[in-house]
Amino acid sequence: MHSHRRKGTLLSVLATGLALVSPVALSAPAQAAPVKGFHSKSGSTGCPGAYDTAFIYVKGAAKFRVSWRVPSGKVHTQEYWNDPSGISSKAIPTWRDQVYWKVTSVWGTKKNLVKVYGFCSVKGNR
Repeated sequence: MHSHRRKGTLLSVLATGLALVSPVALSAPAQAAPVKGFHSKSGSTGCPGAYDTAFIYVKGAAKFRVSWRVPSGKVHTQEYWNDPSGISSKAIPTWRDQVYWKVTSVWGTKKNLVKVYGFCSVKGNR
């Protein structure tokens, strides 16, 4: 039993030593500064045009998860990284004309979203 305790201590020392030697190699990118944002937002987007696609616009920092459900009930979920050194934005195509969506911040303070909304565009027509 004594050797088991020593093994755990050795692993702790190794893990601590590795963290001190190379903190970047073992972790994801750090966020430059705190963002005064919100954690999640949900809504729906319906496009009237025959060739319109619903997009979800997300502005924020770090990592976020986007989920959208189509009228048939199928749910799509994907995670994206924004630029961790500041605030950036993405427009995510859903390839559908009607979706119910939710965007959730999943990194750091988890209040990294600044602006989220749905819109329609023919740029992503199917």
